[in-house]
Amino acid sequence: MTEATPSTVAGKRVLIVEDDHLLAFTLKHMLEDLDCIAVGPAAKVKDAFAIAEKETFDIAILDVNLLGESIYPFAKHLYDLKQPFVFSTGMPLHAANGLFQDVPVLAKPFSLADLQRTIAARLGR
Repeated sequence: MTEATPSTVAGKRVLIVEDDHLLAFTLKHMLEDLDCIAVGPAAKVKDAFAIAEKETFDIAILDVNLLGESIYPFAKHLYDLKQPFVFSTGMPLHAANGLFQDVPVLAKPFSLADLQRTIAARLGR
């Protein structure tokens, strides 16, 4: 496995939407290791909408299931705005009506290199 190259995503603002506090904390530090700026985290869909109204970000990492609540309404919002995002899940992903079939999925657990590659690919870098 190759090392992640922070220069490809350095300076990017990344919204974290994750309900597990330990995973959100870990993801924040992984993003910092890539020289990204972590925005959030949001643990609920309503919190994700609130942060998105106030903050700017280049890409979002969305946990698919937030305390039993689907992330799809927020993903649809980002999709409509043409705001890049990726899903993060430890379970099989069943994209709503195939709308998100082209959205990359980070399968938990993922490595720093996986995170960097996925962000860079989604941003077209």
